[in-house]
Amino acid sequence: MSIVHTRRDTIANPAALAQFSDTTLASSQTYMSSITVYNKTSAPITVFVSKYTNVRGSDRWYTLPAGKNDSWERFGWEVVAFKNSNDSNRAGVYVHADQEVHFYGMDHVDVV
Repeated sequence: MSIVHTRRDTIANPAALAQFSDTTLASSQTYMSSITVYNKTSAPITVFVSKYTNVRGSDRWYTLPAGKNDSWERFGWEVVAFKNSNDSNRAGVYVHADQEVHFYGMDHVDVV
């Protein structure tokens, strides 16, 4: 079993979520899904998750250590992108929240 490091993005105004049709809001709670990225390689990777559905979330490039995973709170469609250390190669996928992205290399990214 691997140790899971989770970084949670937050949203300050739950009413702002109502503008998205695929979001369910209860009167006293907000439903926030996440996109989890798994680094299935033996080297660190640099990953980016857009913040179209969580304006308070982070869309900065993040280094994900080898063999680890991290989650970004989102509740709709987002772009997940990867770049190599000298930014000469990039790859990406368009995924919906509650999906997992498994990175095996720039030429092999699975959405589960």
